[in-house]
Amino acid sequence: MLSITNLNKDNLFHLKILNNTRLSFNTLNGDFLFAYENSSFFDKMLLRKRVLLLMDLKECYGYLWYSKKTSYYLINSLNFKKQYMKAQYISTLLNHLKKDSVFKYICEDNGFNIDILKRSGFNIDKCTIEMDLELEDFMPLISRNLINSKGIYFKKLKQNKEEAIRCHIQNEVFKTKTREPLTIDDIILDEKQNYYLPEGAIFVMDGNKYIGYGQIILISDIPVIVNVGVLKEYRGRGIGKALVCYLLNIINKLNYKEAFITVDSMNTVALNLYKECGFKFNRKVYTMEIKT
Repeated sequence: MLSITNLNKDNLFHLKILNNTRLSFNTLNGDFLFAYENSSFFDKMLLRKRVLLLMDLKECYGYLWYSKKTSYYLINSLNFKKQYMKAQYISTLLNHLKKDSVFKYICEDNGFNIDILKRSGFNIDKCTIEMDLELEDFMPLISRNLINSKGIYFKKLKQNKEEAIRCHIQNEVFKTKTREPLTIDDIILDEKQNYYLPEGAIFVMDGNKYIGYGQIILISDIPVIVNVGVLKEYRGRGIGKALVCYLLNIINKLNYKEAFITVDSMNTVALNLYKECGFKFNRKVYTMEIKT
């Protein structure tokens, strides 16, 4: 008979086995053991409460590890033994989650996991396409030659002076009915993160007007282009492509061999723009969601 239990010291060895094979289901599954072994005694107690195991009297079928976010729960890792990687077992575990809550799970598509998750009760919240560019294939471009407007140039963001401007531009560019607007505090917090690269925070200017923004961040010392956008009234003039190429020139000068960029799969305009700049498809990452 199947039962669902929290992690404890007696069944921890079951989790160790499944933790070691977690990447075969989803390369983005978090490493629970690393988090656990680097936590204090009190934090270990809290972590164990956030792990659910599906078991019978002889073995553990699978596990789920989650954490609390502001308005939802994030499933950090989910994995089952190969013979039990079926919708019926996953849904059994999901049915034990806190009721009237939203759980999200970020998963790289490997050809079978998204289908299993959908059959288990998950819905697709969004799909992001990751693209990459080998910089040895990138020919440095003079960005201003790509722009069909005079007076356009680029400048680095001045910290402690221009955060409100960046906040306004990003809120205008990425405005949707469901997106929560950024605050200046969000921008300041971003600047304090380890991934933040001051020389990679770039405004697009039209004379003395701020009309766009783009940014390079470093994830595990890999440059990723993010937050690329131009105000609506300035689109269709080649400014977006020029901004991406300007950021690529910065990455090239910093002697990196590769650059990455991510884009919503529904944003065909941005997808085509990045292809024109030389980026190629790398992988699809889905944010799956289930409401309990």
